[in-house]
Amino acid sequence: MNKGYAGVLAASAILIAAVVLSSAGCSQSEIMMFSSKDQKLYKIDEKCTETLVADLSSSPYPDASALTFISKDEFYLWTGDSMHLLRWDISNPASPSYVDLGEISVGGGGFALCKDGNLYTVSTQNQLYIIDQNTLEATPVGDGLGITVGTEGLSCHPQTDDLYLYAGAVGGLYIVDKTTGRATLVGYSGIIAPAGVGLEFDPQDATKLYASLGPFETNLFYLYKIDPQTGAAQSLCYLPHGNRNLGARVVKKTPSLGD
Repeated sequence: MNKGYAGVLAASAILIAAVVLSSAGCSQSEIMMFSSKDQKLYKIDEKCTETLVADLSSSPYPDASALTFISKDEFYLWTGDSMHLLRWDISNPASPSYVDLGEISVGGGGFALCKDGNLYTVSTQNQLYIIDQNTLEATPVGDGLGITVGTEGLSCHPQTDDLYLYAGAVGGLYIVDKTTGRATLVGYSGIIAPAGVGLEFDPQDATKLYASLGPFETNLFYLYKIDPQTGAAQSLCYLPHGNRNLGARVVKKTPSLGD
């Protein structure tokens, strides 16, 4: 879930999706990353160690720039400069498949699929939109965020379903009213991210909010934890493939001795 300008989208080589690292009961969360360099989907941990999940090179769009999970095995991938929305199925990781749903009319780098069933994005004109998942029609919400986001990441709170936004232009965390489209400041991290932003909650632990931030024009990205109450950032590690996008899913926990 993130946004970059067209030039940034073309220049950045990687895409990240977050899948949570916590576990509860018989399920667990993970962090996922899609790399535009090699078009592969990886699982990463809080030390940025990568584990290959699936090869997505069958797609003709290497410029992917936003990722949001629908279910454990399905996710939307927005293709950046070409502005196509793909629906991927990785239920068979050895042979993943996708459907090209078509072109979206508004440019945005961050996407969030919330519990209310809506797919949200923010345009380069700082406008919140709802994307119809059947027709891809973009419907504006209100008359603007009231802030300049620059690059941006979006994620929905796993309990309240509030829409959170990280604005790379100012290094600020916001909550966006899904009725009026206006953004309210939570707090600043102090990290400006001109190269791009990714944002994702752990779906099983609302205190964990992950961000991939590109604080340099050289497209070097780092993984952070953001305090959802204050916006303060804790640096975790350098992302080897670097990227702006985060997403999340919950998977069945594999039992082990002692569980």
